Amino acid sequence: KYDADKFAYLVGENILSAEDALDKLDEFYMFEGSVEDYIYDLIDDIGVDGVRNADYYFDHEKFGRDIRINGEHVNHLEDDLHYAEMRGDEDEVESIQEQIDEMEKMSDREIGEYWVDSLGGVGELSKRNREMYFDYEALARDMEMGGDVTTWESSDGTDYVISSWQLNPRRKRKNTKRRRRN
Repeated sequence: KYDADKFAYLVGENILSAEDALDKLDEFYMFEGSVEDYIYDLIDDIGVDGVRNADYYFDHEKFGRDIRINGEHVNHLEDDLHYAEMRGDEDEVESIQEQIDEMEKMSDREIGEYWVDSLGGVGELSKRNREMYFDYEALARDMEMGGDVTTWESSDGTDYVISSWQLNPRRKRKNTKRRRRN
């Protein structure tokens, strides 16, 4: 069925002649599933750091939400406030309280951006955090809109994803069969 679907795609979409399609079946790969499934599988293979412009796909809003939930966005300020109160430094207390109030008014996205910027950028976060807050949906959307991947549905309704490097002989990439993520 898989080879029949590959042949149907290559010939039915006028990519290759029937003869050329038969010759290329072993070299051609189609991913069974959605674009988002493909992206999860691709990132499993190459890692988040293998994505060009990976910083663009960092989800600052989710990161900021988790920082807010944990109270990390104001913990350091609350410690500073406590010490300023112990010293009796009213000007410092007022300044720190204003900072806390400003942080509390920030959206989750603003907190995430502030936190990441204060650390020196996404690249300074742990690999775990870069992976945990990677926006797979945004990359899938961008790759589909940018023509990097094409979707195709076989006659029996099976969805496939085809990478543009499969269709462009100038783009070379190791052709490996990916496993589907559940």
